[in-house]
Amino acid sequence: MSKKATLSDIIDIARSNEEKGAGFYARMAERAGSESIKSVFQKLYREELEHKAAFEKMLGIEAASGEEIGEEEGKLLKSLISTSVFHKMSEDSWEALSPAEALAIGVQAEKDSILLYQSIFNQSKSPTVRSMLSILLEEEKRHLVELRDHLEELQ
Repeated sequence: MSKKATLSDIIDIARSNEEKGAGFYARMAERAGSESIKSVFQKLYREELEHKAAFEKMLGIEAASGEEIGEEEGKLLKSLISTSVFHKMSEDSWEALSPAEALAIGVQAEKDSILLYQSIFNQSKSPTVRSMLSILLEEEKRHLVELRDHLEELQ
């Protein structure tokens, strides 16, 4: 019988996802051809690190509760995680990306994050965690729009 996932487990995965996102954006900033794209990736890199720190704070709050996730929600969260763009991509594959491809991956990554964080929000009973997630969700939505706008400029 497998151990049930806790909300802390999922928050830790979200933290790891932000860390990987920061690495992706840092690498894309190094490779960006234009200053405007480089600036976008640098900004996103910094903000992803801030998000990682926020998830580390949430871990401290949720770890004490040991709150288990229901079976159906657990399946959804596992599905969101296993199909996320950063889960499926190796860092080696980042080297071959064009700026447009990198922006498109960023768009998908932000969508993935929004879905995952909304699910965590729905599961958490902590007002503090929910408040933090609410802020992060708004930031991820802004990232999505910003990336999409830059992608449209390139097309």
